[in-house]
Amino acid sequence: MGMAKVKMSKEESGSQDFIEKRRAALERYMNRIVAHSTLRMDPDVRDFLTMDTDLPKASGTSALSAAGVMRLFGKVGDAVTKLSANMTETDQWFDDKFSK
Repeated sequence: MGMAKVKMSKEESGSQDFIEKRRAALERYMNRIVAHSTLRMDPDVRDFLTMDTDLPKASGTSALSAAGVMRLFGKVGDAVTKLSANMTETDQWFDDKFSK
């Protein structure tokens, strides 16, 4: 989602208020990532956070196509599935009610 192109007016894009809100939101996001037990130990996350060189500049800034967005959602869904733990949940009342 972060790669999707967002159109803003010139006034909005340069506004200190917009920049501060964006900075605060990104800081909250990063704090949540490092607070997550699995992500905190992920080697890619650790490499990103400890990198002492500049990240490469984006070469393309065009908006994602519908097919590109669907591929992105598929990849995100696969990643979330890999991170999530399998849970077996039982509800005795439900089992009793619907087993009859």
